[in-house]
Amino acid sequence: MSDNLISADLITANGDFLTVSQTQHSDIFWGLRGGGGNFGVVTSLEYRLHPVGPVLAGIVAYPMEKAREALRLFRDLTADAPDELASDIALITMPDGTPVVGMVVCYSGPSEEGERILRPLKTLSPLLMDGIGTMPYTSAQKLVDDFYPKGLQNYWKSNFIREVSDEVIDIIVHYCANRPSPMCHGLIEHQLGGAVGRIGREETAFNHRDLEYSFMSIGQCADASEAEACMQWAREYAASFDRQCLRQLSGPRGG
Repeated sequence: MSDNLISADLITANGDFLTVSQTQHSDIFWGLRGGGGNFGVVTSLEYRLHPVGPVLAGIVAYPMEKAREALRLFRDLTADAPDELASDIALITMPDGTPVVGMVVCYSGPSEEGERILRPLKTLSPLLMDGIGTMPYTSAQKLVDDFYPKGLQNYWKSNFIREVSDEVIDIIVHYCANRPSPMCHGLIEHQLGGAVGRIGREETAFNHRDLEYSFMSIGQCADASEAEACMQWAREYAASFDRQCLRQLSGPRGG
C-alpha cells in the first residue's frame, strides 16, 4: 500500500532523475501515492516493512447457488472486522471447472482469535472447500495463483463501494450468472478501513479512505475470440457498480 512508501526514484518526462520523499520533492511524492497520473518512470521503491509471523489464512468455497447467502455472510464478517483480517469474495470458476463462491481470508493476529472470528464461514452448507489453516504469510500471498495462469486474455475494471448492500449483491449475482466465459468473474475486496481509514484524506493523493470495499469486474478468457464479449461484459458490469457507488456516496449511510 502506498501508505508504507518511504521514497521512490523516478525519471521525469524531461529526463531528470529524482528521489522523492516527504522531504525531497514532496509534492511529487504526495501525488505518487494514489494519484494515478504519470509522474515519471519509477525505477526503484523504498518501503516500510512490517514483521508478519504465521497467519491463519485460506480459501472457503460454496456452490454458486449459495451466492446470496455467501455474500451476506461476507457482509456480516466484514461489518466489524478487526484490522488483522483481510478478506475478499469472488463468484468464480475453479480450475477444475466448478463454478463457486469463494472467500479468501488472511488473519494476522493470534490463531485462537482468528478461528473464533472465521468460525461463521463454516456454518453455511454445503461447504465445498475449507482450506483455512496456519501458514507463512508468503504462502497466503499465493493462494489464488492457480486462478490466474499466464497467457490469458484479461480486461479488468474496478472502483470503490461503501457497503455490500442488497443492491450490490443483486448486481454481482446477476452478472456472474450471465458470464460470456467461465473465467469471467466478479470480486469484492475488504482491504480498506482500519489503519487505512485512520490516515487523513489530504495526506496523500489517495482519498477514498472512508470506503472500505473495492470491487472488480474481470473479463477473462483463454480463447482470444471470446475477448470482445468478455470485455463488454466487464464494462457493463462495472458501469452498474459505478452507478450503485454514486448512489451510496450521495445517499445516507445505512445497512
